[in-house]
Amino acid sequence: ITRGLTVVGAHDGHTDATWTSPRIYRLFFNLVATGRFDLSGLNTHFFKAEQFREAYEIANTRRAETMGIVFDWTP
Repeated sequence: ITRGLTVVGAHDGHTDATWTSPRIYRLFFNLVATGRFDLSGLNTHFFKAEQFREAYEIANTRRAETMGIVFDWTP
């Protein structure tokens, strides 16, 4: 799935004749797909849907330790 995705970085907007958004996106996803850009640390916490209170508590009180929270919505 690539349509509808937007990659935004701290320095987004450096588009010129060479580094267009489509070229940057292709490079980024190629680096991810080939393992040269590691995203494994982006999700730091995993919860079942019914654990939402605990998840939001962690998000509000342990911000320095929380990069991303994933909810498992399967029954």
